Amino acid sequence: MATKIDTLGRNASLSFIDGRRGWLLMPIVTSSAFSFGRLWATSDAGETWHELPEPPAAGSIVFLNERLGWLTGGATGNEVWHTRDGGMSWHRAIVPSATTAGPALTGPEKVIIPLIEGDAVHYVEFDPEGWHAGKPAAAPIGDRMIPRRTAVAIRGTPDHVWMLLTPQQTLYSGERDATPRSLREAHRMMTSDADTRIHTDEGFDQMFVSSFETMHKWRESDVTFRDVGFYIGGRNYFGGKPDPNLNANWIQKVAAEWGLLPIFVGPQSYCNNTPDKYVLISRDAAKAAGEGTAQALDAAGAAANYGLTPGAIIYYDMERYDGDSSCSASVQSFLQAWINGMHTRGYRAGIYGAPFNASRDFALLDLDAVWFASANGQDSVWSVSPTNNLL
Repeated sequence: MATKIDTLGRNASLSFIDGRRGWLLMPIVTSSAFSFGRLWATSDAGETWHELPEPPAAGSIVFLNERLGWLTGGATGNEVWHTRDGGMSWHRAIVPSATTAGPALTGPEKVIIPLIEGDAVHYVEFDPEGWHAGKPAAAPIGDRMIPRRTAVAIRGTPDHVWMLLTPQQTLYSGERDATPRSLREAHRMMTSDADTRIHTDEGFDQMFVSSFETMHKWRESDVTFRDVGFYIGGRNYFGGKPDPNLNANWIQKVAAEWGLLPIFVGPQSYCNNTPDKYVLISRDAAKAAGEGTAQALDAAGAAANYGLTPGAIIYYDMERYDGDSSCSASVQSFLQAWINGMHTRGYRAGIYGAPFNASRDFALLDLDAVWFASANGQDSVWSVSPTNNLL
């Protein structure tokens, strides 16, 4: 059996039902279009841990008892999953697609999950006997309206909710504004070309792009980040649908102030650890090459539709995968064909992926650039194990 080699993120989720029994969910570093995690459980207060099957997404976990638990999160933030066997298997609950699901609020016999939709926070109670029969629940904080472009952190129980709004830095305890005076004062003081190119600056990516006005404000107020990643499509991005906020006009305006990192999310390796969730590359290397050629046509077409001209570099998002040499052969065949297809159409080709895969497989390809993720605390792509700086 192949050893899992992952780059783990920093936003862990921990849930204990008593002093001895608990679960630990660690996210795996990926692009914003994916959500993977690893899950462990303990029955002896953390003296020993055993790893459970890979969960369907990363996010926040809570357990009511040794069998019943919930997971909220996922790539789009609106996935709600439940387990009846202590995390051995998970089943998805149906929630409105336009919402973001907050961490579950658990009491002795019920669970309430906050759903953020538009400018409001609502609450849905999930009945353990009818997982898909979510219904509005009375919540101590009510259906509070929140400002646009606000991040919401919610914790507590069904009987009492704490909610933090950022960047406003406002904390509510139930209906009461409980923001510490020092935090309020600190916040008050703080608030008185279309071609892409290879950069060495710092950057970030978003599942859905922010408005040009927001990007302009960020650029004026923060000199640290100079590049922004965005998704131009692909069968594994947002269910094959385009970013509703992205268009050629956005790219033209933003390119005047930011470096651009266009990302295409096509089929993934068949050795991906959650194959049931994604469109996969063929196991056969020859067929995989044909698929790579077809994906290059789609990627180049999407780039052209957004006004990205030949000479621009497009990154293929190939998430981490385990497996033996046959997995490598399939991925390499697919990606090299994709690279060739992009070159034929005048575009440069890059790959985003895991350091392990970059070191083992991507280094053998005719790439123009490579971009990988690592939560090693260093804001650099240099000297990241196990990659070689000559990659």
